[in-house]
Amino acid sequence: MLTICHVRGDRRGEWREITIDQAIGLGEQMKCPRCEGRVTPFKRSRNGARAHFEHVEGHTGCPHSRSLKGPYSGHPSRHPDPVEW
Repeated sequence: MLTICHVRGDRRGEWREITIDQAIGLGEQMKCPRCEGRVTPFKRSRNGARAHFEHVEGHTGCPHSRSLKGPYSGHPSRHPDPVEW
């Protein structure tokens, strides 16, 4: 379960790591630290699911992504639509 992500830093091209608790309600563009795909934060739910990030678009090249295209391929790769600075 993904509980950290990257957000834009103060300088162009700089990214900083934040936790899920810091991200809830932030409204910034966020990316996965592994594949650089766009992620969105989800807060803890009433049914007991912990707060976490999910990829907006699944990617089989990232172990943190659930994809309708299939499970993690076992071969890490950059997201086909990465978040750029």
